[in-house]
Amino acid sequence: AQESRGLGDVYKRQELSALHEIMEQGTLSVSKAGIVATLKADCSVLAAGNPKKGYFDKYGDEPLPKQIGIPPALWTRFDLIFTVYDIPNMSYDNAISEHIMNSHRIGAIIQNRDNAENSEYTEADIQAGSREAEAPISKELLKKYIVYARANIFPVAPAEVASRIKGFYNELRQLKPQDSNRPPVTARTLEAIQRLSEASARIRLSNKVTLEDFETAKKLIEKSLRDIGLDENNKLDVNLLNGLNSYAQIDKVRSAKNLIRNGKTEQEVIETLERDKKIDPNHTKSLINHLLDKRELMRTPEGGLKVIA
Repeated sequence: AQESRGLGDVYKRQELSALHEIMEQGTLSVSKAGIVATLKADCSVLAAGNPKKGYFDKYGDEPLPKQIGIPPALWTRFDLIFTVYDIPNMSYDNAISEHIMNSHRIGAIIQNRDNAENSEYTEADIQAGSREAEAPISKELLKKYIVYARANIFPVAPAEVASRIKGFYNELRQLKPQDSNRPPVTARTLEAIQRLSEASARIRLSNKVTLEDFETAKKLIEKSLRDIGLDENNKLDVNLLNGLNSYAQIDKVRSAKNLIRNGKTEQEVIETLERDKKIDPNHTKSLINHLLDKRELMRTPEGGLKVIA
């Protein structure tokens, strides 16, 4: 509640449960030391999570929320969700390497100038290197800009923009996800598009939402849906959007268990799923190990597999 009209931080895992109410209603209910109150908590929530394995396994045995340890119900409260995969990219890797090496060089120059005898480096060398490593906008200026925008700018969407927002929302509702009759988005998404359009206008210090602001919001929503909602067959999956295992993953588990019930060995299961469903053998091995860890499968004394649950 201290962050009302600001940006909230959550440091403790037990605080996650309080985020449901904050993100849904903008309030925080407190019952402590005989005091019962509902506090205003009109703030933004920016969250980052590290996967337990050290990397995200989008098509693995656990859904993304479980990989970072948050419940699916909280996962669906965020307007935008993006995943960062460690994929080799020459130009991106070069840019990262150059930034790290330049920052390290500046630190080394400072130490050399301050401690080495007859240092050849000057304050001008440090300033020149620092300019290369600096962000285009300083953190202090960015904070002031955001505070000013939140306190003084209150964008309104004209009828034309509101109509486009509703049209885009209805288009998303008509999408046909994989193996499900459920629409891929709910009314929360409509509110998200509205909020993001207003945020785009606010960052321009404009009190009017334009079509360009709507297009910005649309691109962000579409990118988020692609990031978390496409299964390994590149099809939209409602389960993934809701932080659950994909229908493709559920089908793999069902197929593997059926083959084991019919007396197939582990190697036969791997070969059958590769032949009939084009599933990578390594994925099947990982799936079987995961089911063994969850005690849904067990190994028999003879070395075979048996379905428990």
